Amino acid sequence: MSSIYGPAANASAKKFLNLRKELQPYTYAAAEEATRTGTPIVRSMYLAYPNEQAAYATAGSQYLYGPDYLVAPVTTPGSTATTSVWFPPGNTWTDIFTGKTYRGGTTQNITTTLDTMPVFKKH
Repeated sequence: MSSIYGPAANASAKKFLNLRKELQPYTYAAAEEATRTGTPIVRSMYLAYPNEQAAYATAGSQYLYGPDYLVAPVTTPGSTATTSVWFPPGNTWTDIFTGKTYRGGTTQNITTTLDTMPVFKKH
């Protein structure tokens, strides 16, 4: 079966489907927490950081996936994109694709390709 999007898009889709499978235990744990506490799996930044003005300013461009992952979806077309990401204070955040760590309390421009996306794990 061939795709109308080409081999680069196929490889990207396969990579992200594998990531989804790798995150299943985490997702199930977040779902259990949501059931137990009422805290949603996908969380606005201001839910976790209500005293941070940047949490409100970035509400439409990034979110927390469970308590430990920060996601800043890419919404522009093209094979690369640069996205501004606010990293909440009090922790460091590691890019799950590149391993690069960012200090909390900063905003950084993150460039991604079809093989990566702005997803960061809290430490």
